[in-house]
Amino acid sequence: MGDLPSGIRHVDGSTFVGWRGGLLELALDPERIASGLALEGLRRDRTGAWWRGMEVELGRDAAGTVVVSGYGSDALRRRAGVVTQDERSSWFVAPLDDPSELVSSWTTTDTVLAGTAHVAGGIVHRGPELRRLRSFEPHGSRTVGDGTSIAFEDDGGGEVVVEPGDRLGWIQKGGLLDGLPVTVWAERDGRSWVVGNRAPRDARRGARPMEVSTDCWPRRLRGWWCDPARVEVLFASERAWQDPVPPFLLQGRYGRALGHELHLTDLPQRPDTASPVDAPWGLTDLTTPVPVLDEPYSFVTPSTGVTVLSAEPETRSHRVLRTSGLVAGRPVVLDAPWASMASRRSTVVRGDGPVPEAWTTETGRLIEPAADERGWTAQVLVDDLVDVRTEMIG
Repeated sequence: MGDLPSGIRHVDGSTFVGWRGGLLELALDPERIASGLALEGLRRDRTGAWWRGMEVELGRDAAGTVVVSGYGSDALRRRAGVVTQDERSSWFVAPLDDPSELVSSWTTTDTVLAGTAHVAGGIVHRGPELRRLRSFEPHGSRTVGDGTSIAFEDDGGGEVVVEPGDRLGWIQKGGLLDGLPVTVWAERDGRSWVVGNRAPRDARRGARPMEVSTDCWPRRLRGWWCDPARVEVLFASERAWQDPVPPFLLQGRYGRALGHELHLTDLPQRPDTASPVDAPWGLTDLTTPVPVLDEPYSFVTPSTGVTVLSAEPETRSHRVLRTSGLVAGRPVVLDAPWASMASRRSTVVRGDGPVPEAWTTETGRLIEPAADERGWTAQVLVDDLVDVRTEMIG
């Protein structure tokens, strides 16, 4: 097998540590957690890429051969020439025979920290300084330039503008809640935002479904706020991204409401919409796996997640941002904000004029534009966007 593309730094697949004379695989996720281990400094790299039109993770099998694994539709798997071990599943594992087929790779690194008393949540490293974030919900800066600079809200309500050289991190805690494996993604105001495949009986009604791609492909989880005392924390780790800051793309109307900077949307006016007449604004739950608001919150797939705001936004704070680019030479505009943590590696774009014919991108993805009342839309990979530019238009 030839060398891996230069953008891929590690192909680990898993990390092994000594324990009671044997080896234990530690994946740093809610599925594989063990107590009683000296884990400080343990590191795991996860590398994802596009391969034959599918989103995959790189790893090694028992013989040390580099393999790709992931989920793919029947059509994509047939075209890629891979089969699943279980005909009822879309999961596959295949050897990587030709590294040149990998396109647009990305890597996340999890490092176990000393102790378990760290505060879970987003952070920005700026040299020796550390700024703690309330959530990963990005917005256009209120204080710098024309408002197109990426900014976050810190835990004190101030603004953190991402600058060149800044590094974004995410402290998480792994542990058990009522015997169920969970991960603590954020802590604030005396509560923990906990996620897992399953929720305990008393939290099931309030647990919110979510689909997030915080690793290399989407996972369906449930999240809920709980008392930190209920979580038996086994380790804390910090996630970092290969690039200084993972990409965020701003699009649409932003403003200040309920004391926070939010991405706002008009509520859909359908007969089945149970929205109060006096609450015309909503919050699209697209770009953060951690709730930015303390009130009841829904975070689901990008096509359906809308929360009704209980207060009008501050009129003077409104900013309308527009992100445009080219896809296969065609000018397009983003249809919604995008972030790698929540929206996978694809997004919906909008174009004017006649609907173009379907085409295949360099990543092997088939793009099939569809007509709508304002032109046409298409689901494309963010990596297929070039000449990306954000501007304030209102």
